[in-house]
Amino acid sequence: GSGELDNEEFFAFAAKGCGEVKGLFKPGEFDDEEDVEKIVGVFKKWDTDGDGVISLEELERVLIILNPSFTKKDLMMIFKQADANKDGKIDYHEFTAWLKDSGKKTKR
Repeated sequence: GSGELDNEEFFAFAAKGCGEVKGLFKPGEFDDEEDVEKIVGVFKKWDTDGDGVISLEELERVLIILNPSFTKKDLMMIFKQADANKDGKIDYHEFTAWLKDSGKKTKR
């Protein structure tokens, strides 16, 4: 009700339609094969062109669907957090690391 979508709310929205994925966002819970399959499923849904990476445009489409009030600033902040090697794409390893990190509390 704050008018802002925090990390926990974002990932709850992201999990909709992808099975019980929300539980995957807790640190240390990616060891189960079923968890890995769910993460791969989410990644593939976000990678709409199927090139094996999530582009800025693909992330923007997901964010707008989840919350139409996302700003370019929000988009860039999330993308920079996820794109660890700063190559302008989010690969599978960066995506899983980002999901794991999302379970940690962040300072505003």
